[in-house]
Amino acid sequence: MKRIIFSIALLTGFFYANAGNVQAFLSYCTFSSPQDGPYIETYLSVYAKSIAFVKNADGKFQGSVVVTMIFKSGNEIKDVKKTELKSPAVADTNNLDFSFLDQQRILLPNGNYEFEFQIRDVNRNNPPLKETTSLTINYPTDRINVSGIQLVDSYKKVTEAGILTKSGYDFVPYISNFYPKTVNKITFYSEVYGTEKIMGKESKYLSSCYIQASETGQALTDFIKNKKETAKSVNIIFNEFDISKLPSGNYNLVVEVRDQQNQVISFNSVFFQRSNPDVQLEMKDIASLDIRGSFVEKLTKKDSLAEYIRSLAPISSESELYFAERQLAVADLHTMQQYFLNFWARRNANNPGKAWRDYDEQVKIVDQAYRTPIKKGYESDRGRIYLKYGAPNTIADQPFEASNSGMAIGDDQRDGDYGLVPYQIWHYYQLKDNQRDKKFVFANPNIATNDYLLIHSNANGEINNPNWQANLYRTIRTDDKDDIAPKGRYGNKSGDLYNNPR
Repeated sequence: MKRIIFSIALLTGFFYANAGNVQAFLSYCTFSSPQDGPYIETYLSVYAKSIAFVKNADGKFQGSVVVTMIFKSGNEIKDVKKTELKSPAVADTNNLDFSFLDQQRILLPNGNYEFEFQIRDVNRNNPPLKETTSLTINYPTDRINVSGIQLVDSYKKVTEAGILTKSGYDFVPYISNFYPKTVNKITFYSEVYGTEKIMGKESKYLSSCYIQASETGQALTDFIKNKKETAKSVNIIFNEFDISKLPSGNYNLVVEVRDQQNQVISFNSVFFQRSNPDVQLEMKDIASLDIRGSFVEKLTKKDSLAEYIRSLAPISSESELYFAERQLAVADLHTMQQYFLNFWARRNANNPGKAWRDYDEQVKIVDQAYRTPIKKGYESDRGRIYLKYGAPNTIADQPFEASNSGMAIGDDQRDGDYGLVPYQIWHYYQLKDNQRDKKFVFANPNIATNDYLLIHSNANGEINNPNWQANLYRTIRTDDKDDIAPKGRYGNKSGDLYNNPR
């Protein structure tokens, strides 16, 4: 069967859609206006080459998409925003290598919402892409709040306000959370509310902006900016970092408000990914580390230490993985000990040995539960997720589920009938980096093994595939192992188990 590639990367504040031919990226931030109250601001980019262009009344070619945003609270629809976004008109459709943008502001009171985003190519008959995420807007007036953090592509000072304007600047949004090697700065805008009311007029406080490693939560000392501020009803944070020397990896950009006792009283963060392969962890970065008296001094068997280091993969940063795979393969025992100590000291400077022992206990648990004939537990997808995020709050385990024909896998089916592979849905109320309501879908395409593969998640940096339900199906007794069920032939349980964990 010919497969339609349908992938989406949904991260905190970001949707990337590639459905059929449409390629679009939606990011969003929440703010609060002293006059109008809280609102969500959305930024949409559509790749022109991915949609159909037709002649308009002027004889030029133009594309168009319909975008629908639905905000539900419980079973009640609180707001719907539907717009038709037209591309620039062009004379030649051979030159469509550009994107066109849209920005919207939607007033929403404080609350928890289900945010559904839909996009459809007006000039094709394909059904719209739909994706849903949870959204919380929380700007109480009795405390200090930090708004969402808008990533900025470019900006200019203006005298007349438009849809892109905030605080006297027009901000062109950076509609992605991925920074390739060619982009060497990260520019951002945020707002702080309530310092004047809570602290008092003309009071002083400290704003702190920094980049932290997503895996460790450790602030990077070369990427910290502090500034003394005077309390106002709204304080502006508009800043940037040079990231030319930032290694590849997953990071959080953090904005904090600290009082005069240097206590954090409010903060917000946004996740981003950096690709910068020319900057890597080097041997010299750990060469001066003294291991005497540390827990690694007793780890004197090179083969055992090498295995311990391999087991760190689920919680390693990209630069740590690269270093471990490329340089430690030829390193001596002492260098491996230095690396291992440095790894755990970055995560628990006060007691790195305890941090390792606690992790090693989890590695053993994972190996018992998820190892396969050819993979250790930590090498499996379920093992990696368990070690990275901890035990899930709930697991929906479906080793057998009937297909729409009412027959389960293993039943005698005709060629071309569809059955569901075994699958599990893991749900986390909250991950360690404050991501809420995150889910992981694992499927076992080879029923004879214990190797469940991650096919979908709504967590930062994980594979995200809105067509995951179709991927649970396969034909029985067919040579095409990638064969999946026709669109719409979803089982009765998977969607419910995903949307209503229990």
